[in-house]
Amino acid sequence: MQSFQLQEAWQRQISPDDKEQLIDLFNKTRNQMGETITCIPYRLAFNHRQDLLCTVLIHNTKDESIDLRNVMITIKKESKEVATNIFEDLPLQLPSKTSMPWTYIFPLNHYDTSLTIDDTNSIAVSLSEHTKNNNSF
Repeated sequence: MQSFQLQEAWQRQISPDDKEQLIDLFNKTRNQMGETITCIPYRLAFNHRQDLLCTVLIHNTKDESIDLRNVMITIKKESKEVATNIFEDLPLQLPSKTSMPWTYIFPLNHYDTSLTIDDTNSIAVSLSEHTKNNNSF
């Protein structure tokens, strides 16, 4: 059975409203078919350096845990790639049958500046393992 989990840092810092909304998103999207790794967009935001912050709910519906320390994240809007970045050495392990929120930070030169916070519901976020061969999960 799929479970919802927050990393320790998230448990200390998440607002009650965000936690409730993420649990709602989890309940609406947890019944993914097959054994997959899926990223469900939750929120887009921008920080003071104009980096794009993309918060997703990652579902690992596989029977084994996955290591998400070296991944490439791609954001598409209307089938057009609008952001991509390689994230290396992140402290992210996702146990089997577990869903967890995570925020990926895209520097200014790694995303299309036409993206806005209102695009959250019109984007698709994909995750692939970053290796020399760039194999997907």
